[in-house]
Amino acid sequence: MDALSMDADRVDPNVHLLFWQQRGAGECRIAGLAHRLTVDEALWVPAGVAYAISVGPDSVLCPLGFDVDTRPTEAHGPGIVEVTDEMRRLCLLLAQMRSMFVRSDSNLEYELLRIIEVALADPALTVPGSPAARHAALALRRDPGDRRSAREWAAAGHVSVRTLERSFRDETGLSFREWRARCRMRAARGLLAQGEAPGSVAQLVGYADPSAFGRAFRVETGLTPGAYLRDRAPLGASGLRGGAGPQISPMGSRFSAWNVSSMRP
Repeated sequence: MDALSMDADRVDPNVHLLFWQQRGAGECRIAGLAHRLTVDEALWVPAGVAYAISVGPDSVLCPLGFDVDTRPTEAHGPGIVEVTDEMRRLCLLLAQMRSMFVRSDSNLEYELLRIIEVALADPALTVPGSPAARHAALALRRDPGDRRSAREWAAAGHVSVRTLERSFRDETGLSFREWRARCRMRAARGLLAQGEAPGSVAQLVGYADPSAFGRAFRVETGLTPGAYLRDRAPLGASGLRGGAGPQISPMGSRFSAWNVSSMRP
């Protein structure tokens, strides 16, 4: 299992790769820099970029490959992205289909690539380390539509509002309000990129008033939600479902996950 070792770099010239850390932790090296992968983080490796991976004991790493000729993408640089609920769903569907040698739905692959592109263009928000603030941040990251106030989050964490606010400010550089707004806009961009209507997105990310959502979105991105949606309309709508070319990538045809509970690099 050379791919599990950090001893030597590996290059896949014809396949873009996504390595999702499903369980446990691992280490990776890309572009000469070492990083630690934790649960629900994924390493994106464009074709032709040298990388190395080492996975810890009792860990599961799921690799997915995308053929460069049939799955074009704007994600040209490597990076580590947060695996959202929607991204997790798509990864699991693709891994299952490929492990069974079932013809993959090209729209699933396209949707996953677009999520990766959005995530790489907008690096993950820093999560505070203090227990109460971290609990609030992780909950909001899972459900950006949660409308609880800073006071309510502070009460849930058994700290004062001032303590919660100070934790966010000192550990992320943002106030609680700013952090939540940015979290919501990150989620909104991902949903719009998947083709969700702006009105639905507003509700999903915690805005009762679509106009207020539109104003906040424009401040963050410089575009209205409608303009952003038109700019990133899914290609599947123009007849590309089931496009030409192989539907099972080289990575997917070999295995759907690495379980290394009994294997060490």
